[in-house]
Amino acid sequence: FQAGHYAVEDLARELRKPLVETGGSVATAALDIAIRMGANPVVFVGQDLAYLDGLSHAEGTIHEREPVPVDVFTSVPGNDGREVKTTTSWNIFRRWIEQRIEREKGRKVFINTSLRGARIAGTLVMPISEVVNEFCQKKLPLREIISSALGIGRGAGERIGW
Repeated sequence: FQAGHYAVEDLARELRKPLVETGGSVATAALDIAIRMGANPVVFVGQDLAYLDGLSHAEGTIHEREPVPVDVFTSVPGNDGREVKTTTSWNIFRRWIEQRIEREKGRKVFINTSLRGARIAGTLVMPISEVVNEFCQKKLPLREIISSALGIGRGAGERIGW
C-alpha cells in the first residue's frame, strides 16, 4: 500500500497493512521496503542514476536503445570525483534516496556499488566484489523475512507464488 494516497492509506489502516514510501521509482520503493525488512547493510546495485557512456540503461536490457533526452540533462557530482550527467527525474530520485537515508542516520549502513555513477550522500562507495566478500556469506530465511515485513502469515508466501 503506497503512502501519500489517502484512500489507499485508509484501506491499509483498515486492513492493518504497512504503507510503503515509494518516492516515484521502483528503486526508491525497494529502498523503503529493505529498510522496513531490517536490511543492514542496504546495497544499491545498478543505481548509477546517470547517463554513463551516453547510455540510459545497461547493455542487454530492454531500454538500452532509448534515445537520450539531452534537453533535460543536469550535472551532479559522481562517485569517482567527476561530474556526471543525469536527468531531472533521476536527480529527484537521488535526492529522495538521500533524504530517506538521512532518516536512518547511525542505524544502518548504505552502500553504493556504482563506482562511476551519481554520488548518493550517505552511502559508502564500494565495488560489488568487496560487498559480496564482506556481507554476502550468510544464508538468510528470505521468505520468512519478506512475509513478516508484509504482514503475511506463515505459509502465505507459498500461496501467493513465492
